[in-house]
Amino acid sequence: MTVFDEHIDLNQEEERCKRYGMKLSDPPPRTRRRIFRGNLIADDSWHNIAITAMEGFGVYEHVSFVESNRTQSYVPRGFRFSQGSDELKLLQSGMFGPNTEITMDYYIDENIGEKDGLLYESIQRDSIMKSWKAMGMTREDIGLVADADESFSRDYLRAVQICDVPQLRPDQSCQHPKILAWALVFEGSPNCLVEERRWYHPDLMLGECVEGIGDEKKHPQVPRVYNGTRGHRQEGYEPDGANMKNVSFYPLWNGADYRQTPGGEQKMGTRGENTGWHAHNFFMSRESLRFKYKTYGHPLGEAADTMDLGTMHEDLKLMVKCMLDLSDENDTLHRVREGVDGIDGPVPLAFRYKQYRDLRHAEMRRIIAEDERIMHKTEI
Repeated sequence: MTVFDEHIDLNQEEERCKRYGMKLSDPPPRTRRRIFRGNLIADDSWHNIAITAMEGFGVYEHVSFVESNRTQSYVPRGFRFSQGSDELKLLQSGMFGPNTEITMDYYIDENIGEKDGLLYESIQRDSIMKSWKAMGMTREDIGLVADADESFSRDYLRAVQICDVPQLRPDQSCQHPKILAWALVFEGSPNCLVEERRWYHPDLMLGECVEGIGDEKKHPQVPRVYNGTRGHRQEGYEPDGANMKNVSFYPLWNGADYRQTPGGEQKMGTRGENTGWHAHNFFMSRESLRFKYKTYGHPLGEAADTMDLGTMHEDLKLMVKCMLDLSDENDTLHRVREGVDGIDGPVPLAFRYKQYRDLRHAEMRRIIAEDERIMHKTEI
């Protein structure tokens, strides 16, 4: 199977680089930089997985998935992508590209307990780096960490593979190595684009700055919040922290640092165009949607069982009003009335198809209608 934009046309690539204020690498490259992607996975819908796979089809060298037996609030959950399962077989069926390796690792740690849900999630991400190393990642490759509902645009992914990007030049100090997306946010449906909000993930950096890949002799280790060696850096050891003055090389970045440690640049196009997107709350059932807000992130706990969707979070309030075509004029968040037609920049590949946009929107409307029937109220 041929990947449609795999061939390098230097004229096209030069124009691509210009869209982001960059030039082609000198001398012009004959091959693209390899990208290794990694993300945690749990109850993410097949919408999220499929549209992310479509955006990066044939781009990634390797995609590492990590699944845990507990949620962020330490609620037990069964493994969805267990070895031999139909779910894992579909994930590894070639949906990310004909030559993209897909691996699944499982995270079990019964010792952290209920101390910090985000810490539990961050420590899981260290498994991504171990998987990258096992799959042959080098210091010249790119490591990209995302959630399953996030992606850089395909155009920007292709740009970092071939353009002269300051953060991807060799011999980095690794003080500020990250590139962050300037990402559109969609709530529940391609037709519910949030006005003016821009998400700041995914994140990518050069392999030489990644823990387990870079030179550990050159880059100092620093104390971290969990057992001194795991999680994000302790206060004062951030890239510009008080304890990191007058050093030439900075610590390598682990899974927690990718998401939580400052030290990068949020990239956009030369006209302010987006470089990525976040397809938020694209669930396929009311049960999975409510389970997320009950047990993940900043969990609502048992209160989520009796709350109306529109009162659980401002994101859901916008989504419900978008689905029901209600005014959000007096709310904190507002939707773009034109939907994807109002985007000045790359549109997610899957969202370019009106039939898919409308089918997904109708599916989410049915989920909300079902939830309203069960809850017997519509407080928005």
